[in-house]
Amino acid sequence: MLLESDFAEFGEKVVLYCHVISFLKDEPHRSLPFRKRIENLPHVAFLDSDGETLAVHQGPVTVAGLEETRVRANGTREELQALAEQVGQGSLEARATLFEKQAELGNLEPEQARRILDSMNGLAPKRSKYLRGLVTEIEVAALTAELQIAEQPADALVDRFLEVTASRVVPAKQCLMFWYFVSFAAEKSQDPALLDVALDEVAALEGREGLEDEIREQAAAVGEQLRAQLARMENSRRSE
Repeated sequence: MLLESDFAEFGEKVVLYCHVISFLKDEPHRSLPFRKRIENLPHVAFLDSDGETLAVHQGPVTVAGLEETRVRANGTREELQALAEQVGQGSLEARATLFEKQAELGNLEPEQARRILDSMNGLAPKRSKYLRGLVTEIEVAALTAELQIAEQPADALVDRFLEVTASRVVPAKQCLMFWYFVSFAAEKSQDPALLDVALDEVAALEGREGLEDEIREQAAAVGEQLRAQLARMENSRRSE
């Protein structure tokens, strides 16, 4: 795509920025993919001047496709600005819609999201439940990121995960990603109890009704990985 003759013309409309994702120990931004809920690489997104996501590009990376995404990003910017103006005029519906869009774009941190939602009084129960579900997804993304940067012991993060997901259904793919990284933390700390918890939770995910076949297969693969890790850990302890 970079060699296309019209890419230079497109590049004049935007500020190009490339971030190379790394999971090296000293990489300061290695939690970024999880906080921004990046699922596929390369990940191409249009950001505003504050670094907040306006639109994520879907499909092949071509100049024509990027132009469509740029137009969509501009539309999102205008929509967010209009909603912000309505919020300033006291509209609760606009405030809820703005919160929903920012959450879905991955622009809110857990504490920020909880604070905003807690300040919205008078929402319909069904709307409030949906928005609280979005907050839970934000919290799970942050916990998955914490597993990568190891700012807390893994068992504390697992306890927090089980707490925030106890009464809410979180997308299976997001849960599976969390337990996948728990497996690495458990092996690093040689914690079989943590692997047992992960194995039980992944088994429950695999048995969830209505689960897509692809996600069910991924859950089965993670379950096999967990069992293999647990066996290796037990064998190692017996040989000591």
